[in-house]
Amino acid sequence: MRIAHLLNSMSRVGGVQTNTVRDLTAHQSRIAGNELAVFAFQDAYCADDAAIWGDLPVTACSAKSGVGFRSAPQMKASVLEFDPDIVHVHGFDDVLTRTGAAVHKDSGARFIITPHGALNDSARKSSALRMFEDRAARTAACLHVLSTGEAKAIRSAGFQTPICIIPHGVAEPPQNIELMERPWSVVREGERTLLFLGGLRPGRGLETLIDGWAQFLSQGGHELNWRFQIVGWSPDNYVESLRARTIERSLGYSVSFPGPLFGDLRWAAYRHADAFILPSMNEGLSVAVLEAWACGLPVVMSPQCNLPDGFNAGAALETQPDATSICQAIGEITTLSDDERARMGANGVELSRSRYNWPKAVADLDDVYRWMCNCAPQPATVADDHDLMMLDIVA
Repeated sequence: MRIAHLLNSMSRVGGVQTNTVRDLTAHQSRIAGNELAVFAFQDAYCADDAAIWGDLPVTACSAKSGVGFRSAPQMKASVLEFDPDIVHVHGFDDVLTRTGAAVHKDSGARFIITPHGALNDSARKSSALRMFEDRAARTAACLHVLSTGEAKAIRSAGFQTPICIIPHGVAEPPQNIELMERPWSVVREGERTLLFLGGLRPGRGLETLIDGWAQFLSQGGHELNWRFQIVGWSPDNYVESLRARTIERSLGYSVSFPGPLFGDLRWAAYRHADAFILPSMNEGLSVAVLEAWACGLPVVMSPQCNLPDGFNAGAALETQPDATSICQAIGEITTLSDDERARMGANGVELSRSRYNWPKAVADLDDVYRWMCNCAPQPATVADDHDLMMLDIVA
């Protein structure tokens, strides 16, 4: 099967989504008979980051800007030349969805979209462009979502396209992770580390997270000898506004911004943390939480991370994305004993290995592809309307 993957960025600019698609395609390429190609837009880091894709053919394409919209004739032509059976679009970008729809129209290739959380209610935009985008997306044979929460949000948005619910996998930590050095300096002997790792961008709730940390310290948390590391890529110097917020709240050395960490440095951040936090307001499914579990970290997260089995398995504590709730959850995770945190981490390792592994995700997605091409019956991962109604009742 010939599979074309379309995404916004093949480099670090794409953040977690780029890494996820890279891992997905690496595992898909191991299936006999599969032939893959990746198509993305050019950016300043394409050349520097091309090596992360290994031997997979990756084409960096230009986009054209018009009045109120973009187009990608180069990407469309390149994909048509590849002649795919499946066009798999990642994200819900206007030019990507329209390109996928155009390739489907011109070649008959089956068209599937993984929104990666972009169709959740809180992420919706009301604009003429969004309406245009929606129209293209409705030509897709299937929408691939990562969680039941994302599926319900899509149905609430009015989409009647078939939905398959297949969580992403998570990469196994490197075998040498125990030997990796700490990617930040230690200020006080014996200090423990609370880690946030993800994209640092407006709308992610980072201001609220910093305010929750400030409340925790003001209520005696400074005596517990914990330090907060906020790790991630920040566009347009947004991180400077976060630094200013920590200064305004007199947080001093209790908060650090090590910057973006890639490759082994990213894994080293998990290795040298004692707990992980993500009080997100909107996620399709949090890859960072899955990575934290894979590394044996206890997690504090919001229900919006769409990983409810983490609470059920005893691998996570719940917080709401507001400062008071975050303060309380940080207080709870930091006052657990080392053994209690270790048990939570062990539960996370077991959960990530049993439910969120790439071979299972790729096999399930392959079944969906074959169903879309009329080569196999509808798989169980494709939810019907009754299933989604029951999800609402259970919720």
